[in-house]
Amino acid sequence: MILVIWFLVIFIIFIDLLYNRISNLMNILLLLSSIIFIISYNLYNNVLGAIVGLFLFSLVYLLTFGKLGEGDIKLIISFGLIVGFPKILFLIFSASCFSLGIFIFNKKRKVQILPFAPFLSISFLTILLLQGTSY
Repeated sequence: MILVIWFLVIFIIFIDLLYNRISNLMNILLLLSSIIFIISYNLYNNVLGAIVGLFLFSLVYLLTFGKLGEGDIKLIISFGLIVGFPKILFLIFSASCFSLGIFIFNKKRKVQILPFAPFLSISFLTILLLQGTSY
C-alpha cells in the first residue's frame, strides 16, 4: 500500500507543478489509500493529525482569502492521516520553510504563482523515509 501512496504523491507533485491544480480524483485516491493504510495503526493520532492539518490549512485559507489552493487542503487530510498528530506539524513547518526559500528566490524573478503541494509532498515523503521500517 505504501508504494501506491508514493506513486500518487509523486504524480500529484508533477501535476501541481505543471497545471497548478490537484484533481479531486487524485485526492480521493490518496485519501482512500491513506484510510486503508492506517487501519492497523493508532487511529487516534492519525485522525488527530488529519484534523489538525485540516484546521490549520482551513485557517490559512480563510486568512489569506483563498490564496492557498483547495487541493492543498484536501491533500493535507491524507498526509495527516498517515503521519499522525505530532508529525503533521513538522510536515507543515518544513514545507513552509522550504517554500518560503523558493518563494524569495522566485520573487526576484517575478514568479507570481508557487504551487504548495510539491513542498508538502516532499516533506511528507521525507518523513516516510525517515520513519523507515516503522511504517
